[in-house]
Amino acid sequence: MDAPFWLHIFYTAAHTHYTLPIMKLLLILGALNGALAVLLGAFGAHGLKARVDGPMLEIWGTASQYHFYHALALLLTGLLAKQFGASGLVTAGWILFAGMLVFSGSLYVLVLSGQKWLGAVTPLGGMALIIGWLWLTWSLVKAL
Repeated sequence: MDAPFWLHIFYTAAHTHYTLPIMKLLLILGALNGALAVLLGAFGAHGLKARVDGPMLEIWGTASQYHFYHALALLLTGLLAKQFGASGLVTAGWILFAGMLVFSGSLYVLVLSGQKWLGAVTPLGGMALIIGWLWLTWSLVKAL
């Protein structure tokens, strides 16, 4: 009997010789999030202008900017995992993905909902982004 899909993801992240399928997933997630970041950035620039005030538009801009940067980071991490096959690179990619979701996602929802308490969640995503970059650095040091 095959293991569930989610178990393959975690198993793949922990075992170097299984990095190819998960590397593909990181590349696909990076590409899709790049498109989503552009879409949400355009929505913020054109669709939200009449609905929210200036500071909220700035928050939306920060969310889409970080979203796009980290979509590119996912692409980079997937390519590096393909090149070096290091499981630490895959783990860094997952941490960056989680950080991107929490950081940008909490800001998007804050602007759309007006729920200011979501601003307290955003730093958790920022911390995950920092950890992801540091994990990526450490994994590259070990792989090179």
